[in-house]
Amino acid sequence: MSGKSEVAIVGSGVEGCAAERKLSRYQLSVVGPEGPAPTGPPCAGGIYMLGIVLREPRQIVVGRFGEHDFPAGFYLYVGSALGGLRGRINRHMRAKKLLHWHIDYLTVLNPVTSIWWAVSDERMECTWAKRVAQLPGASVPLPGFGASDCRCETHLVRLPGMPSASDMDSVAAHLHATETGFRSDQCAVRS
Repeated sequence: MSGKSEVAIVGSGVEGCAAERKLSRYQLSVVGPEGPAPTGPPCAGGIYMLGIVLREPRQIVVGRFGEHDFPAGFYLYVGSALGGLRGRINRHMRAKKLLHWHIDYLTVLNPVTSIWWAVSDERMECTWAKRVAQLPGASVPLPGFGASDCRCETHLVRLPGMPSASDMDSVAAHLHATETGFRSDQCAVRS
């Protein structure tokens, strides 16, 4: 592409993000009011994985599951956002929100420290969740967590520490994604 933008989006709210999502299907250079889109989750739909660190064991009430013990460790949660990755991930990163999904009960108490995403029109979160569960040292802290709309054992896995880049490459292998990405420690500000 040349140095010129082919499309300029005025407004980066709901309408701007919806326009960017629709335009993401085409090979266009898009610029918003603050310049080119920042690196991070796109508006396009796909699957995502949130990394959360629990530095010490906690008892956390998780909706209908009730109170449950969560040992210290690195947790990976896999979800889908076919309506748009940026909006869903930004919601998960907020400390103040209505508790709707199982993961909300963890993220209101513990900030998201890492995010992986893959742009795709396919529902691939179950494939990713099963691959994450096969990582070295992986355990299932709460069967059924995040899996109320599928037959997976869980969409939340606990690891003794943050997975290596090669482990995460093996998780993402064979995905039919048009774009993948990763950001770490981007949740310093929680509002």
